[in-house]
Amino acid sequence: MPFAGQTVFVCGSGPSLTADVADSLRGRPVVTVNSSMLLTPSADVLFFTDNSWFEPRMAAVAGFGGRVVTTNSHSAKAMPEKVERMPVAWMPSFAESGSGNLRQGRSSGQTAISLARTFGASRVVLCGFDMRFVGTQEHCHDDYSRVPEPGLYATFVAAFAGWDADARTAGFEIVNATPGSALTEFPYVDLGDML
Repeated sequence: MPFAGQTVFVCGSGPSLTADVADSLRGRPVVTVNSSMLLTPSADVLFFTDNSWFEPRMAAVAGFGGRVVTTNSHSAKAMPEKVERMPVAWMPSFAESGSGNLRQGRSSGQTAISLARTFGASRVVLCGFDMRFVGTQEHCHDDYSRVPEPGLYATFVAAFAGWDADARTAGFEIVNATPGSALTEFPYVDLGDML
């Protein structure tokens, strides 16, 4: 297991994931989600779920220096030498660490937490999990934009219900180091205290 017993930083794409935050994570175990890889190119793992994200970024994925993991079968078939597919399921709790099975989340970021645990993390620290607009910013990058879907972030946040207790039952901890995050399921921590 690549992260056995370690604290792993999972980088979502919220606007609070700045270049300074990304730089502070260098040399630490990191799972980066989707286009957050633009700020965290030295991450250990790039994780994504959507083929619509993958297809226009195949060259960037091919050039990513770490491990690339998805739940998307098309992406893994399109680039089998680079992209590893892991099974995912709607499970009521987390699979045993090292099982190779991912608990499905409502978003790529949520499922990435399960990936960190499957890879052995004892603690997961969330960065860039704003789950809201910050001013007019939705992401930490300009890689893509979309018309805001009313209530989208509310559905993302609601999907985390119970994950804190489930993680503790499974023997690991999830904490949120995203200032001002709309996601209150997990205890808030200062990122500096985790470094």
